[in-house]
Amino acid sequence: MCQVIITNTTLQNGGDAGIVLAMTQLIQRAWPHATIVGCEDSAPENVTDVYPDWQLASYVCVLNNSLPLKPVRLLVKGCKLLRLGLLLLLPQRFMIALAPADAKFALRRRIGVHIVIGAGGTYLTNRYSYLDKLMNLAVAQIMKQKTVFFTQSIDRLDGFVGGAFARHVLNRADLILLRDSRSAHNLGSIGVSNPAQHIVADCAFALADLTRWQARQYPQCPKNIAISVRDCSRFQDAACEAAYRSRVAVLCTWLVREHGATITFISTCQGLPLYRYDDSFVALGIVSSLPADVSPHVAVDRAYHTPTHLQSRLGEFDLIIATRMHSAILGLNAGTPVIPIAYEFKTSELWRGFGLTTFCLHLSQGVNSWQHTVARVLNAYLEYRDRLAAVTAAAHASATNVISLLQRLAI
Repeated sequence: MCQVIITNTTLQNGGDAGIVLAMTQLIQRAWPHATIVGCEDSAPENVTDVYPDWQLASYVCVLNNSLPLKPVRLLVKGCKLLRLGLLLLLPQRFMIALAPADAKFALRRRIGVHIVIGAGGTYLTNRYSYLDKLMNLAVAQIMKQKTVFFTQSIDRLDGFVGGAFARHVLNRADLILLRDSRSAHNLGSIGVSNPAQHIVADCAFALADLTRWQARQYPQCPKNIAISVRDCSRFQDAACEAAYRSRVAVLCTWLVREHGATITFISTCQGLPLYRYDDSFVALGIVSSLPADVSPHVAVDRAYHTPTHLQSRLGEFDLIIATRMHSAILGLNAGTPVIPIAYEFKTSELWRGFGLTTFCLHLSQGVNSWQHTVARVLNAYLEYRDRLAAVTAAAHASATNVISLLQRLAI
């Protein structure tokens, strides 16, 4: 029986959890007799109670992000990566015997596994530490296990060490699934020439319930609106971050006063106290700045939602304005029209692929541009709905086509 491990997950992020849920379904459809024996997560202890059926465990390469001083943190990470890198040069039994205690346990769990799949996402980017993610796949390649990168948005990885390591691991992968052509171009720019690359829709689209687009009763103009926000300070300076939040507040005020909207803030990353991101705190700050006549019409949903429940919840709204990309995708899966706010190229590339570039909001735009775009949707809501229904169906077909790509792997 084929044994599969999924690695590089961050299930505290509800969008990542949606990716993993879709992955498990696609894997089981591709290989009905396979068993997913583990899901290696960045913080399994924080989500074991939420996802008890997913056999959660730590990464092979666990890097400590809790050290207070950045120079010390980088030094400790570098030393650990160097040690693990040297271990990869040894025969398997010596590699396991000499590994650090946490890695030793994870390596032993990998024995007998046939394929290791890196979760879909956006972790191969210069904005995050990605060497540990690559190491989790490199170990599998050393152990003669097949490796797959599920649907990724990949940056042009800078730096001699990072770029060289990425090139080495990605060129040896058995399958690389990319969300967009820009990611494929970025791989080519660092010398990745692996022919096993395929551009497909984000795997979370496999969760779509396409019947919702026909079964729902839509109003002529949306009134019940959801908004997803996040802390974007990693992607812009403090002044631009303040301007982003201010634009969202102005947009809320305009929607309530001019269009009689009722607004709920809800997102994929919220409600887990130990996770470093909680989008509901950003939402609360925005709501606290609203005028007195507007705030009674605006609520903040602060609960953590599993992907299934969140998709169902997003299906209750007429329109979603989404900063988190998987808030957008899960909303589309539930038959709800979405206007995205792009903070990374993954979102703008998604809407470009849809042929709807002019309906994508950007952090660099002013509030007048945002209002103009939203007004275009409000004024032609049902037409916009029809266009999104068509592209969601196409994305669903693309995401499920991964089944045939997986079946080509001889396992």
